Amino acid sequence: MGWARRWLEAALWISIIGLAAGLRFNGLTRHDLTVDELFSLECSTGRGLAHGRLPSSAVIDPAPELMSLAGAPPWPAVWRATASEITHPPLYFLLLRGWRSLWGEGALAARSFSLIASLAAVLLAMGLARLQFGRGAGVLAGLLMAVAPPQITYAQEVRNYALVMALALGAALALVRIERDGITRARLMALGLCVFAGLLTHYSMLLTAAALLAYVVLGIRNERRGPLLLSVGLAVVAFLLVWGPWVGLQQPLAQEQWLRWDAPAQRAVTWTYAFSLPVRWFVELPDPVNPPIFLGGMSLSHAAMLGVACWGLILLGSWRYRRAVLLWSCWLLLPVVVLTAWDLSRSTLLLRWIRYTLLASLGVYVLVAGVVCRWRPWLRRMVSGILLAAAIGLAVGELQPSRAVQRSEWRRVVTETLGALQPGDVIAFDSVAGQGVDWYLKSLYLPFAQYGGRTNYPVLFLGEVLPAETIVRLRRAPSIWLVTVKRYPDAVKWLKEIRVQEERAYLDVMVYRLAWPTG
Repeated sequence: MGWARRWLEAALWISIIGLAAGLRFNGLTRHDLTVDELFSLECSTGRGLAHGRLPSSAVIDPAPELMSLAGAPPWPAVWRATASEITHPPLYFLLLRGWRSLWGEGALAARSFSLIASLAAVLLAMGLARLQFGRGAGVLAGLLMAVAPPQITYAQEVRNYALVMALALGAALALVRIERDGITRARLMALGLCVFAGLLTHYSMLLTAAALLAYVVLGIRNERRGPLLLSVGLAVVAFLLVWGPWVGLQQPLAQEQWLRWDAPAQRAVTWTYAFSLPVRWFVELPDPVNPPIFLGGMSLSHAAMLGVACWGLILLGSWRYRRAVLLWSCWLLLPVVVLTAWDLSRSTLLLRWIRYTLLASLGVYVLVAGVVCRWRPWLRRMVSGILLAAAIGLAVGELQPSRAVQRSEWRRVVTETLGALQPGDVIAFDSVAGQGVDWYLKSLYLPFAQYGGRTNYPVLFLGEVLPAETIVRLRRAPSIWLVTVKRYPDAVKWLKEIRVQEERAYLDVMVYRLAWPTG
């Protein structure tokens, strides 16, 4: 019966990868590219955040090309621009440039890179759970990760989160293989290279690398500890040597005001987000701040049950799995504890954004699978059946037409605005909340650069003051199309005689057609 069991396991693995691929491919281009995704595309060209350097208060004619690889700076510019203008390491943007060069510059091609990285992560998680907890755990871990909404969401985004998950799991697999089957040069190199590449992909890998080091120190007591510490340590040192000199340039960029939360209830909100993480890693929830008490209590119960189950695995006699539990406990807890402490001490809300704890979530999928598959047979079958039913429910829910809620409609904004544009019209971008022109204001132009094709039209970024020559140029325009995030345009403040002729409301912005009075 050994061959039958192996064939069944292979069929289950193929089915789970197929399910994961189907859920991730479904709706891959349903949503328009978000502003963050447009940042990634712009950075992959080597131009950095070039839109932020465009001049303000002056008409730019024609509108500049920012998103295409045609005429883009050479590859080394991606590294330099990432260091000086972006708060991420450069590897993802370098790889994305190569991917776009091979497969095209559209949304489907760009998002498919993350999709493939996510599928690789699912496969690696299955392999790890199988090595540590057995065949059933591998299947269950893959199933949980395949249908988890956060995993699907970030598998469909032009961002670096799916890639760093695959690299982190690659490092964990190399470590587990060394621990189980012995040291080889290839395994040590795989461990070091995955850690190094992960660090060059996203800074959250620093916490995962620290978790791996903590596990090696606490859990490995034989001659393999030294080479493992050396491999991970050298990867961190190599990262600091290669990228460390550039990190200082990024420090001023990291002071993101949108992460600040200075309200009196900041501590309560932070704890609510922290305790809600186990729930949010499995299902898609509305903002857990509302209501904090209910969701916080539910999440605390969830986290407590998970902890009891994991450590109960050891106490009830499965002592040989203690190292596996220790590895994933370090993997899970260290990032969450550090980010919670960071939010509490600096009045930020990193925990609000699930992407910053996405790496930690991998520990939950493997731990839950390992715990369930080590219970008594009748309990294992019952809980596995419940989890299978829940997974099927999540998968069916992801495929429902009701899930096709627009998160962005930039293509419609651009198509309708450019379609109504007349010769001589100007597209202007308004200031944000009276703060003048900043990188976010100017980022409203990126959808036009991505979806506008080769249409030539003049653009204007409104500043605090409009020079006389700019006003003269605007007075010659039949209409000014104002793109703004505010309900009422500020253009009247600068152009006192102009009138609103038309108003269009979209999910992302408001678009006004302004014109001068005739007669």
